[in-house]
Amino acid sequence: MRTIIRYTVIASGLLIVTALHGCMKEWLDAKPDSAIASPATIADFRAMLDNPDNLYLNTGYLAEVATDHDTLSEDFWTSYERSYFGNAMSWTEIVPYQENYDWSAMYPGIFHTNVILEGLNKLADGPAVRSLKGEALYHRGYLHYCLASAFAHPYDPANQANEFGIPVRTSDDLSIPVQRATVGDTYKQILEDVTTAVQLLPEQSAEIFRPTRRSAWGLLSRIYLSMQVYDSAQKYADLYLARYPALLDFNTLNPSLPYIELNVEVGSLHYFQQGSVYYFGISKSLYERYEANDLRSIIYFQVVDGIANFKGSYSRSDTDCFAGIATDEMYLNSAECLARKDEVLKAMHYLNTLLRTRYKVINGVSTYVNKTAVNADQALRIILEEREKELVRRGTRWSDLRRLNKDPRFAKTLKKTLGGVTYTLAPNSDRYTFPIPRDVITKSGIKQNPGW
Repeated sequence: MRTIIRYTVIASGLLIVTALHGCMKEWLDAKPDSAIASPATIADFRAMLDNPDNLYLNTGYLAEVATDHDTLSEDFWTSYERSYFGNAMSWTEIVPYQENYDWSAMYPGIFHTNVILEGLNKLADGPAVRSLKGEALYHRGYLHYCLASAFAHPYDPANQANEFGIPVRTSDDLSIPVQRATVGDTYKQILEDVTTAVQLLPEQSAEIFRPTRRSAWGLLSRIYLSMQVYDSAQKYADLYLARYPALLDFNTLNPSLPYIELNVEVGSLHYFQQGSVYYFGISKSLYERYEANDLRSIIYFQVVDGIANFKGSYSRSDTDCFAGIATDEMYLNSAECLARKDEVLKAMHYLNTLLRTRYKVINGVSTYVNKTAVNADQALRIILEEREKELVRRGTRWSDLRRLNKDPRFAKTLKKTLGGVTYTLAPNSDRYTFPIPRDVITKSGIKQNPGW
């Protein structure tokens, strides 16, 4: 019993130190399982890593709601307006950000990884210990990256040493004060964790929800793309594709199903923690860009009362919204990076290889016509257009908007009309970075993000 109490005290201490006040009751009310009560063995740490509520169900949702893809009927907007969803969707602060679920869900996940890593360091080295360390480092890197994508300034090589990052937590010692790292130091730690995980993770896993080397390669490609370090983004996407090039043929799918299901493309499992984003409508301007024979228009969406509702998640249920690593994203990453290097033919080959699996086959003949480009600029525009259409509701759009705003060719003023009011978000606005919860600011004394 004392060990259970000790762990509960540690957990509640995390909530106090990181000012996660809003979810304290839920955390304390949760009954610890046997592994969490007194984690000391390989089996204990395995159980902690396999608990979905600790780690892979803790992807943030604010950044997804804030993209240019969402729409809501007037009735739904009335329901969501005075909530964190409403804040994120309208880029305002209708309801004060005293706390929010992104912050209060992901930092406990990071704490779990730190407890696991500290415990594993006390065990004799061996294949099982190394694999578990790799999983914990992968998850810690992933969660820090999600937090940085929402609460830190976008990565800019010219200003990364001066801009605000996030509190980076790499110890289970709760007496360490909460402090904000710079953007540079934030991403340095993220990359260190995931790069180390590559060396420790197995090539294959008995369970699809456990990260592997494939997962880490894909995550590194995603992170480097967000940092605009395109050579490294391509390097890790190509490592992934060299071993896992298989794509899902959308002609084999039933368009009446409510979600796509787990499939050959899935490289890691992560889901938005709030199923509500699954039911938000997709903007008409995006939906109308799918061509007539593009199966994504019926596999990804169901139109109800004139609103295209997303249903194309690589999921286990119709309330999950997949935000993990998948093969289609790696094809798009490689294609974009190649286009930026002026390797136009190769870039378009990667893109066409992907898109050919998304278009209707009639009488054994594909309706897809290869896309071509006469120069790198045209190739890049085509690839970015298809990236937006392919990766809808996958947790990548906000990061893409933040990095593409740095290029005048792709900077975009976002507009949404909600409840009869039109909201706008200018390129490079301070509101591309969410406010740190005000309870955290009050209790820790760290600085708030500009513009809030």
